[in-house]
Amino acid sequence: MNLDKIRADSIEAEKQVIGSLLLNADCIDSISDTLSPDMFYNSILGATYEICLQSRDDGLKYDLPSLCMDVGNKFADSKESVNELLCEVARSALTSVAVEKHADTIKRCYANRLIYVATESGGDDLIDSLRDINDRISMFMNTSKDCKEVSQIVEENVDKYFCDKEVSLIKTGIDCIDEPLVAFEPGDTIIIGARPAVGKSAFAMQLVKFMSEAGWKVGYFNLEMTEKQVFERLIASESGIGLTRIRKALRFMNDEEERYKKAAEHLKANRNMHIITGSTTVERIRTITAREKFDIVVVDYLQLIRPSNRYRGSRNYEVGEISHGLKAIGVDFQIPIITLAQLSREIEKRMDKKPTMADLRDSGEIEQDASVIGFLWNTDESDPTKRGFTIQKNRNGVLQDFDLTFDGDRMKFYGENDLIPADIKELEIPFV
Repeated sequence: MNLDKIRADSIEAEKQVIGSLLLNADCIDSISDTLSPDMFYNSILGATYEICLQSRDDGLKYDLPSLCMDVGNKFADSKESVNELLCEVARSALTSVAVEKHADTIKRCYANRLIYVATESGGDDLIDSLRDINDRISMFMNTSKDCKEVSQIVEENVDKYFCDKEVSLIKTGIDCIDEPLVAFEPGDTIIIGARPAVGKSAFAMQLVKFMSEAGWKVGYFNLEMTEKQVFERLIASESGIGLTRIRKALRFMNDEEERYKKAAEHLKANRNMHIITGSTTVERIRTITAREKFDIVVVDYLQLIRPSNRYRGSRNYEVGEISHGLKAIGVDFQIPIITLAQLSREIEKRMDKKPTMADLRDSGEIEQDASVIGFLWNTDESDPTKRGFTIQKNRNGVLQDFDLTFDGDRMKFYGENDLIPADIKELEIPFV
């Protein structure tokens, strides 16, 4: 593989793409879904393309002088080089009709550069590296969906309703909540918000466990716990041995050993639950989802996802971009995305602690992107087992409030009609 030729071919195609955009700004619509700025080898041309994208999104016009100025501001020490390169591109531009062909060349060269680097590094991780590269490229290839006539859509769906055949539905496993939600649909974005120490992570883990045991392949992205902490909470929930005891005890008592080992074997047999811990980005979530082909993705929690550099410095824009990115994953892969979200501190100042959509922290974009929004909160400060759950947005159903009981030591929520253990306990340490 000739790396110099790959770079030269990429730069030539990059010049042709930018030249096309200078001739016809509207042609960006035909490549923007499949070509990203980081695929450009030449950083000046990549920055130029990013500014063209931003101008399109903001409804602004651009021309050669404005691009020279905006790109020059990004490369303050190389303004003269920026002007020379962009002027050269403008002079050589003849037509925009081949812009998609040149964009494909950039993508191919980008893929080849990544493969070259992975191959040169070698080692035991080569196959995994090549898979990741394939996923990164496939995100941008052929993402547009076919245009369908309504007659075709009707034909594909009409027999799925009012029929006796069994349909597998994605549910939470808490009957009182499932009643108004019915089921999570492919492409749905579900937001579950709460303040710290209310139990939203325990709630998410309970959903993950139920859905995976129902046969769905679930990707659980936990951004604030270690694998060891996730294990402790899963074992507590499955065995009924309190989390505090699991973390502190040195020896088994009574039937604990049998329950502990039985719980571990049951969890080991669950091949549908996949745990991903540590810091992450929307791009990594998309890449892993594409590779693993998850049926459902659960993210704990939204505000911990690292943003891209595009909106760095504006928290509202950052969170809005992350929210849009998660929604796009759900739509593109036709799977539900369940995302936990932190609520604003303002709720603590009110007499009524019941959350509203205005309490979603950092961005109103979350509210717009979601199909379903639910909130958890403490309904009785004197009783740590009492929780409320409210559905305040339900695009395909009704809004409703519920009383739940939370066993913090065993990581379980119980609905209004569930059989609640007599010895229910509160977790001794705060659980987020």
